[in-house]
Amino acid sequence: MFDELDLINTKMNEILLRDLDNYSADERKHIICEEYTQIYKHEYMPIVLKNSKPEDRQYNEKKLLAELNETYTNYKNEYQIRCD
Repeated sequence: MFDELDLINTKMNEILLRDLDNYSADERKHIICEEYTQIYKHEYMPIVLKNSKPEDRQYNEKKLLAELNETYTNYKNEYQIRCD
């Protein structure tokens, strides 16, 4: 699990650590709203939820989606990106 999670985290970090100033507004939106979201929702969340213990309240779908929303907020403020 940890190797797989490390790989997913690396993919997400590579997206977030791109110098978005070098991209157009449409490209930034695609990178954050589509590429990052796809990996987060369809790779990261399932493995985290699958491997979380029921008594572990740190990871549940609501909290993970709030974490994703926080990422959106950071980029929205910096680059005026709005993910629909």
